[in-house]
Amino acid sequence: VRQGAGAEEATRFSYETMERLHARWLEFWGQLFATYVDGYRNVQKPGNEFCQCEKETPHWSDAWKARIVAEAGEHYHVPADQPGRPPVSTTTSPRTSRAGRR
Repeated sequence: VRQGAGAEEATRFSYETMERLHARWLEFWGQLFATYVDGYRNVQKPGNEFCQCEKETPHWSDAWKARIVAEAGEHYHVPADQPGRPPVSTTTSPRTSRAGRR
């Protein structure tokens, strides 16, 4: 076997292996993204005419939520006097409060 032929064969093998791995990774990534997008989990629901699925809301414990708040500190704090911002409640978030919806 010529030295150049061995290098060409190794290159061909490496390239074809990389292409197969890349295709498998894209398929896997698509499954992960579709299942867990935005922290929700898509589960099968045969009666749903649109996608045969529905989003399942994660149920985090109060202890877990308190840990996240403690670790984030003031990172997401919105000053109450910031112009154009609705008042922030300590019991409900703007996403779940009707007053916070626009």
